[in-house]
Amino acid sequence: MQEIDLATQTMFAELLQRSLDAEFDAEFRENGTFIRKKSKNRFYWHYQWREGDKTRNKYVGPVTDKSITDRVQRFETINPHQHRPE
Repeated sequence: MQEIDLATQTMFAELLQRSLDAEFDAEFRENGTFIRKKSKNRFYWHYQWREGDKTRNKYVGPVTDKSITDRVQRFETINPHQHRPE
């Protein structure tokens, strides 16, 4: 099997990262907030938003997953008006 050079590997990794970021951004709109919830001594990210008079909540993943936590932090940087209730 032919080895892939470092430049191509780096480009592929960057493309994958951008693709995952875009998917995350499409999944979680600006009108919601990420919150941390504790369950069995572990913390998990949930996304919370309002639909009419109802509050909706969607599981995102564990806080220990660096890629998820990085995206949550990026979301909060882009949307500084959002707050994170706990």
